Amino acid sequence: MAKKEKDFHEVSIEEYLAEQQAPNADALADNMRPPPEVEEEWAREAIAYDNPDADDDMNDDTGPPGDEQPGAPAESAQVARSGTAKKLTTFTAQELEREDIPPLDYVIEGLLPKGLTILGGPSKSYKSYMCLDMALSIAGGNDFLGFPTMQGDVLYLALEDGKRRLQKRQRQICPDGAFPSALHFCIKSSRTGEGFEEEIDAFMEENPDTVLIIVDIYEKVRGAMGSRSGDAYQTGSQDIAPFKELADKHDVCLLIVHHTRKFQKGDDKDWANTFSGDLGKVGAADTLMGIFFDTRGNKTATLKLTSRDIESKALLMEFGKNHRWRLLESIENVDNVEDIIDYRNDPIIEVVRKLLQQNPKGFEMLSSELAAAIPEHGFAAIDPNVVGKRLKRYIDLSWERDGIVITPSTSSKRRAYRFEYADTQTETENTTFYKED
Repeated sequence: MAKKEKDFHEVSIEEYLAEQQAPNADALADNMRPPPEVEEEWAREAIAYDNPDADDDMNDDTGPPGDEQPGAPAESAQVARSGTAKKLTTFTAQELEREDIPPLDYVIEGLLPKGLTILGGPSKSYKSYMCLDMALSIAGGNDFLGFPTMQGDVLYLALEDGKRRLQKRQRQICPDGAFPSALHFCIKSSRTGEGFEEEIDAFMEENPDTVLIIVDIYEKVRGAMGSRSGDAYQTGSQDIAPFKELADKHDVCLLIVHHTRKFQKGDDKDWANTFSGDLGKVGAADTLMGIFFDTRGNKTATLKLTSRDIESKALLMEFGKNHRWRLLESIENVDNVEDIIDYRNDPIIEVVRKLLQQNPKGFEMLSSELAAAIPEHGFAAIDPNVVGKRLKRYIDLSWERDGIVITPSTSSKRRAYRFEYADTQTETENTTFYKED
């Protein structure tokens, strides 16, 4: 009668070797025996195989991480058997609609919402003056650049300054000595991952009415690089993550001051590309603000703003003798902000305005004549061909911003331009003409 074969789980290693009449069976058995914990795991698997209704708790002991051996069940299978698989937290569109979600809070109305903001600008661009003015305004409950503020405590980490410089600047900005007690300064802190987060938590516990935290400047608190994997974007996101977490945790605006660089060859026109380093940190911010100076003067600049929560805009500003930024104009349509800046500062338009004051019914002038008039009004000379090109570029802007109608005219052999105000537009015969000799 044939010998009945035993099931795999019923045959020990010793029996298998004995049946095969292998030499040195005991020695081989000792060498081939797996660790005790693996044998126990195999035993549990055998029980589960023979008795599917066995207690699921027998499958929960997976051992320390990293102890998996060949033949042991996969972790995903263990999680599925034990019923502890993670699930996504979802909600329906109707549930979302029924939820009462409070509106977004602004620290500066329409300009600076709560969350993580990065303010960038080139070196010596009066960024710190802007931050100090902002801090003083919010702590004192005053407008900033004409925008209403949310009054509350402010923590200003002026990590590149000392007490002497801070005292000098706040006296320059507030010569009346109205310094709010809600503004807190700090000139030294730890780096992220080395105690910075705990320091902010402790401050917020002692000052729960804080609405704004300013970190000036980012490099002073950025954690040590260490050994990191992944691309530059991922690294930047990791660097900025602690600030985002703190802003959300404490429901404040956390504003980081950062450097920008000049546009380089190959850059597109996206001003966010000028922020130093990688774009990972830029992409992680809720709001991005950048100071860009007019090339024609070092006191006039544009504050550009883009955000996840508010419409992009641009503010034309001027840094005054009172050491404060002054708003010149708020531009909602940021697509043509560069044209607007050029128009505002172009001596060609300034000369046209003065000539219209002298000739309120309008006048006509060749581009060469207008070019000759520019130095007469105290501006640097401009080539006549350049004058003609700029006038064509400004046809829409002059009407939208000043009500000046610029019309190319063919009344003479040479191309001329007619200038007049829209509300006093007259027929050609009533217009003053300038002709070359």
